[in-house]
Order: sequence, then structure tokens, then C-alpha cells
Amino acid sequence: MLTLEQRIYLIQCYGTGEECYRVVIKKFNGKYPEVSISNVGAKKLVTKFLETGTVLYIKKSKKLLNEDDAASVLALHSVREAPRLSLRRRSIETEISKSHLQRIFKQNRILPFKPKFRHTLEEGDEAKRLDFCLEMGNRVLNDVGFHKRILFSDESTFSTNGVVSSQHCRYWNGCPAHQAFTVCNWLNSEFNEHWIGRDGPILWPPRSPDLTILDFHLWGRLKQMVYREPLENDEEQLKTRIQNAVKSLSIEEIRNSFNEFRARIEICAEKGGALFK
Repeated sequence: MLTLEQRIYLIQCYGTGEECYRVVIKKFNGKYPEVSISNVGAKKLVTKFLETGTVLYIKKSKKLLNEDDAASVLALHSVREAPRLSLRRRSIETEISKSHLQRIFKQNRILPFKPKFRHTLEEGDEAKRLDFCLEMGNRVLNDVGFHKRILFSDESTFSTNGVVSSQHCRYWNGCPAHQAFTVCNWLNSEFNEHWIGRDGPILWPPRSPDLTILDFHLWGRLKQMVYREPLENDEEQLKTRIQNAVKSLSIEEIRNSFNEFRARIEICAEKGGALFK
């Protein structure tokens, strides 16, 4: 890298009226023979001087993205309104480049959560499942209708082609919503600590879809009805089918699924917390 004195002298050489950079470099090397500079390097320095009026190396300041930036506001609003939207689709809808969106999300610490499809238990999971099933069993013994008053909550992905790919599925909220501290605090406040969850007063065992009626019954039943006939690539049609499928569920079917939940916790307890079909 040339020193400031050397850069100034090279411009002086060019300013004598010489337009041939070979001649400019020859004059420059007459004073600084130890410095090697190419035609491209000399031309770049002269061009910079002509455009900016200076030979100083000025670092470009990076624009800070914040809530006052119109693009940031639009991007953050998009995340709040549609957290599952892919980066590519979000870029199309907001007309903000993908790289710009990534910078905004990084600045605001918004990270994508990629769901993992897990079907095996990890070390210690069986003990947690056993504790949960024994707890539920005791509550049912003390209150016969206890299991029928549990309000299960969950989510499932429906696509127009019936295929769910974890590789293309992202939630732009940094972590699963049901484990957020704000959600846990709200549940404690609203239900006086009478709720079940990963961080709840009654601990829900991890990796246990076989124990929730939504996983072992509802989602499979709904998808069976939704995809009974081929779907066009139409999200509105998919939405209508889901709504109609939910409305078609009978009260008796829902009651039976709660009875199956009771039967499943008994089976799980008998198996010591092991997985079962």
C-alpha cells in the first residue's frame, strides 16, 4: 500500500499533463525506485482522485438498520404477520432483497427456527414420560372426568401437495412459541399454574406425540379427509377443506379420543415410559 506522500506524488506526476500511465509510473519510480506499482493500480488511484478529490482511504460507513428504516419496519411487520413465510417468498412480497432481509433480521436478532422430526427417545426421556403418566393417572383416579377437561394445543402443517419438508420450513421467531418466557408467564397468570407444558407446573414429556390426542388422532384424521381427493395448487381451496374437515368431526369422535388418551397414559406407565404404537 502506498504512503500518503507517495499517493500525492503520483497524482502530481499525472498532473504534469502526462496521460500515458507508463510515463507516469516511470516518473514515479524515479523518486521511489523501491516501490512497485502497476498501470491498473496507478489508474485506480487517479480515478479515485478525480471522482472524490482526495487520495485518502476513507472507510465507507455501514448503514445501521433500525425501526426508523422503512425497509426494516416493513420486514419486521412481515415477520409478525406471517412468521412461517420463507425468505424467498417474503422477499417477493415485501420487494426487499433476500440479502437485505437477512441483514435486517440479523440486526434485530431474529433467527429462523427449523423444526426437527424426532421419533426416538433420548436418555432420560422414559423417566420423564413415566412421571407424567403416573401424575395423570393419579389425577384421573381422584377426578374421573379430569382427562376430558384438558385443552390440548398444537400445530400442524398442511400443504397444497400434502408433503411437508423440514428443509423448507422455517419459523422466524427464534424458538418454538410454546416455550417462550412470555407465553409461560401468561399461562401462569391466566391459569394459576394449572397447565401442562415443557416448562409448566405439570411437565409435558419431550418427544411424546403418542400421548397427545392431536398427534395420535386429530392431525391424521383431518389430513385423511383433506387429501382424500387431489388438491389443486390453491391455498384457498386447502383452507376451505381444512375448515370443512374440522366441522365434520362429531362430538362422539372427540370424546373417544379423550378416552384413548387415558388408555395411552396407562399403557405408557405399564411400559415404564417406553414408546409404543
